Amino acid sequence: MKAKRGFTMVEMLAVIAVLGILMGIVVGLAGQAGRRSDRAKAQTDLQMIRTALEEYRHRNGEYPEPRYFARTLNDYAHDWYRRTLNRDPWGNTYHYFRTAPLEYHLWSRGPSGVHNVSGNPPLPTEGHADNRDNVTR
Repeated sequence: MKAKRGFTMVEMLAVIAVLGILMGIVVGLAGQAGRRSDRAKAQTDLQMIRTALEEYRHRNGEYPEPRYFARTLNDYAHDWYRRTLNRDPWGNTYHYFRTAPLEYHLWSRGPSGVHNVSGNPPLPTEGHADNRDNVTR
């Protein structure tokens, strides 16, 4: 009598379980890479905005008032980059707050899109996320 060839049901279930676990790991890693990419883009955008603000300050002796922020970006940001500076990777606007003629805060609300609880702009953290999920200057 010939031996039957093929896989048993238990073997098939084991293979399917292993494949499911591997797929879960791959999807999780892809999601983390996307989040890191979004944060890196926001930090790059903030750097480009800071460059435009510094150019404005160099020419005018102070940073622009918040009501002139959009016009400043339009006038001082590079043409090829200007179109992307009005929104962060999560679809929120970048926020600019001038605290004094030579001081300002610049931030993105981050992936949550929620402003911090205190209602004040976040403190500068040199381009890193603070504990409120904001990306700041």
